Amino acid sequence: MEIQKRLLALDVKYNLRRIGEILTNPFCCGMMAHKALEGQILEGRHEKLISKEMFLHINHILESKRLGLQTKKESSTIALKRVMKCEVCNQPMRGYMVEQWNTAYYKCNTPGCKCNRNADDLNVKFLRLLSDFTVNAEYKELIKYEATSTFRQMNFSIEENQSATKAKITKLNKRVERIEERYVLEEISGELYANFKAKFEKERDDL
Repeated sequence: MEIQKRLLALDVKYNLRRIGEILTNPFCCGMMAHKALEGQILEGRHEKLISKEMFLHINHILESKRLGLQTKKESSTIALKRVMKCEVCNQPMRGYMVEQWNTAYYKCNTPGCKCNRNADDLNVKFLRLLSDFTVNAEYKELIKYEATSTFRQMNFSIEENQSATKAKITKLNKRVERIEERYVLEEISGELYANFKAKFEKERDDL
């Protein structure tokens, strides 16, 4: 995060995942690892971004951390919290557990509102309500087919755009691989390699 702050001050925008990918790339500590080398890791002639010691230290830190979206499992006992509205002030209800009695409740979050209900009772009532909307099994596949067809028809242009974008990303990945291969084979200079690789990766990340 500190690196990200310093980059933003220089008007360079990289997310945390991308910064992690850069700093765990052996190229940053002066090493070359590419498929053209057939599994070998060689000392490069380019300028090092970080020392080998720092590279290993960063890898050790990132291995111990879980990157990406962190999720917390919701309790099925109070599954209606934030969805259900208070009957008095029409504000979302929150759910909580009373550990002493091992009982769950829904409570209005509005200060002064005393709407408080037993979760088990409300969950049973909600299930009864849902039973009125049960789909007849005889029409299940027909409804599924119609809903899928309608969705595809309404989102056809989006799917087309997604396919085109994926094709562009694949093309840019191949360009990155090609520029790395040309650098390893000493067909281009380190300056050209760094400039074009950064350009292709930025285009890919934006897509």
